[in-house]
Amino acid sequence: KMTDVDTFRLLAGHGVQVPSLLDLSNLGTGATVGAAPYALYLKPSYQDNYEIGYDRKLNEINSTLHLAVFHKVSTNLLQYAKLNSGSSIETGFELGLKGQSASGLRWNGSYTYRSVSDHVALAANAGTNLINFQQGTPKSKIVAGLGYNFSKFEIDLQGRWQSSYVDWYNINYFMTTHPTTIGAYPVLDARVAYNFTAGLSLAVSGTALTESKQIQTAGLPVERRLYVTVAESF
Repeated sequence: KMTDVDTFRLLAGHGVQVPSLLDLSNLGTGATVGAAPYALYLKPSYQDNYEIGYDRKLNEINSTLHLAVFHKVSTNLLQYAKLNSGSSIETGFELGLKGQSASGLRWNGSYTYRSVSDHVALAANAGTNLINFQQGTPKSKIVAGLGYNFSKFEIDLQGRWQSSYVDWYNINYFMTTHPTTIGAYPVLDARVAYNFTAGLSLAVSGTALTESKQIQTAGLPVERRLYVTVAESF
């Protein structure tokens, strides 16, 4: 914490993904590894994450400005049930603003950009390669929200938009994968709550309100949903 309003943050992390039991049980053979089982050649996959963050309090508007730059390197990527197949590098940033006024109004907004570059040793032929972070990661994401508390009521709106990306799906339940482009789409969620007491509340919330059904992945469409909840805290 450099000053009362400035905070700098440096983060570093190292993760290890060991081959799963499914990976290690694979006894298939192929010309790329000779006649021995694939499992004998599998190595752990490693992921290194680095991030520099900066927070600035904007007391004039009761908000906090957040900026983060991140870099992620994944090596020895585990190709499903086969072998390690290269590396992937992701670099990006996030810029956000979050605040709340004395009158009960609160807000948040952010923009995230990610650039991914794959270096996969196996040929990325359609229908054969299961690793495609480069095309399978949306480059841009925008999040925005507004909320307001008055008397015993709470009202919240949260919206999210993300750019297009490529997802993969299987045909006839076999491991034959095919790419499909998922277009950019928005998502809108809302919540209205009434607090009877300090611990008892009734809330109505909805998710994916923009459409009755929305394509977000190569799987089943996401349906609009409405929830009514009663909560009691002690």
